[in-house]
Amino acid sequence: MKRIIVPIKQVPDMNRVTLFDIYAGDQVPPGKKSLAYRITFQSPTHTLTDEEVTRFNSQF
Repeated sequence: MKRIIVPIKQVPDMNRVTLFDIYAGDQVPPGKKSLAYRITFQSPTHTLTDEEVTRFNSQF
């Protein structure tokens, strides 16, 4: 988790990250888990464009 948290804190306008699913079934290698996150972006100064959010998402 720490490898994820540090980069997230460095992304401007990302104000919430919520882990909403953990999957460890047949399609995931033994000893591994698939994590699904909901990420909320919000700027206090302007409405974010699709390009801005896409740029943020590409960092992950």
